[in-house]
Amino acid sequence: MLASLVVEPLPLHHLGIRMMETNEEETKERTIRALAEAHENFSIHLYKVFEERQGNVVFSPLVAELVLVLALMGAKGSTSREISTVLHLPQDSSLVLTSYQALLNSLKSCDLMTIEIVNKLFVPTHVTIKQEFQTTALNTFLTEALLVDFSKDAEQAARVINSRIQKKTQEKIKEVVSKGSLSADSGLVLVSALYLQGTWLWPFTVNCTTKKPFNVSKTTSRTVTMMSQVETFNYVDLKKLKTRVLRLPFNGKNISMLIFLPYEIDGIAKLEKKISQLNISAILKSMKNKEVELWLPRFKFEETIDLKDNLTKMGVTAMFSSTADFSNLMDHNSSLPVSHITQKVYLDVNEFGCDASAPSTPMAKFCCWSPPKAFHADHPFMFAFVDIPSSAVLYMGRLYDPGPSPL
Repeated sequence: MLASLVVEPLPLHHLGIRMMETNEEETKERTIRALAEAHENFSIHLYKVFEERQGNVVFSPLVAELVLVLALMGAKGSTSREISTVLHLPQDSSLVLTSYQALLNSLKSCDLMTIEIVNKLFVPTHVTIKQEFQTTALNTFLTEALLVDFSKDAEQAARVINSRIQKKTQEKIKEVVSKGSLSADSGLVLVSALYLQGTWLWPFTVNCTTKKPFNVSKTTSRTVTMMSQVETFNYVDLKKLKTRVLRLPFNGKNISMLIFLPYEIDGIAKLEKKISQLNISAILKSMKNKEVELWLPRFKFEETIDLKDNLTKMGVTAMFSSTADFSNLMDHNSSLPVSHITQKVYLDVNEFGCDASAPSTPMAKFCCWSPPKAFHADHPFMFAFVDIPSSAVLYMGRLYDPGPSPL
């Protein structure tokens, strides 16, 4: 005969602790999901502003977002509300900062890749920076507000700023602030930069790289350096958008390049008009393995972007005005607007990865069989470099014309 099993009821205080822990975990999960959705919304919104530009486009939604959150930490009143609105941020600020901290730590520890995200806030020397701001900035973003003397020598101030960014980006990004752009009257200067170096999970074979035509339009083409390989990639056909998407993973697998290739040679404009329908998280979940022959041109960008006009078009104006309120950053007697908010990105896509050299043990590739599916990026396309676990978009842009590139 089996002995009866008696289950003692949990003391109420234990039950209360478990319920509280469950509620905290649910709140954290909701905040993380809301933050991921907010980031995607901000990325798409910012792309729609950049869409107005002709030709090639590249920018970093993540870096733009991080530098805005850095400003938000020091803002109050309408200045704070405008930044929060454009970022679509959840209400729980402490959990938001914790989530950003976790994301940055995750990117920083990304195996087999180098990711340098630099966000700096430079403040005129006559301002007293609050220690509370410095502590939060250091704990969350591994950065701090730095005092710079614009009044005596603005060009020297620019050199100081550029030197700090250059050291943080493997000497690749050398001039975020251009000569003559600062003056004795400069207010808050926000600068950011992104540098990524990594190798593809499946590198292209150099012997398969050839000169091929790239159709800039239906009537214009140019000869470019086209890489090619056959491999099993994550792939999805977005029939409603007349676009196919391929995921090209880096070593480590957390970061991937997504290529959004319209069906038609001149389909990029139609895709961009429907960009609000793109949901990167949903696209990633819908992808299936497919054996593909991939053609991808080599391309290289080095872009300095003044974000002031872009953000103004998105509804952020208070932080640039004489009524800007950054009293969480500085002494309440000080009143300074943001005079410069600049981003610089460097992106070099080649056979081995992004700004990468040949791997020490090259992988054998076959480039001569007849593949079941052609994915030929030989006309303008959109791209995004995405951290898969978080859906954070490191780079986003449009390749309209790869330009000449030697074999």
